Amino acid sequence: MTYSTIAQVKEILGITDSADDTELTSCVADADSRIDEWLRPHIPVPLSSTPTEIAKISALLSAGVFRNRRSPNEGDKFIAQAEKRLLHYIGSNYLTGKFTGSGGLRNSS
Repeated sequence: MTYSTIAQVKEILGITDSADDTELTSCVADADSRIDEWLRPHIPVPLSSTPTEIAKISALLSAGVFRNRRSPNEGDKFIAQAEKRLLHYIGSNYLTGKFTGSGGLRNSS
């Protein structure tokens, strides 16, 4: 099970045909693997059901991976947005800590 669908990624990218579906499938797998790495310290992965926010994050990250495969740095805005949302999701759901000014997380013990 993937966290997002090819259709969700295509919507972000404005793709209307199926020419890139194989590559998009690979991008979703890559994105979901990255998400699992971020979530692993907090919850068992892969997730058995996908929260709506994780599906959105996966689609954004997949779009960024796709764009960066085509042209370096072209997808960075999607990746940055996905990472920001994922940090917020983790902070809101699994941490009692606070976000640091550098974009990382710290635990307030």
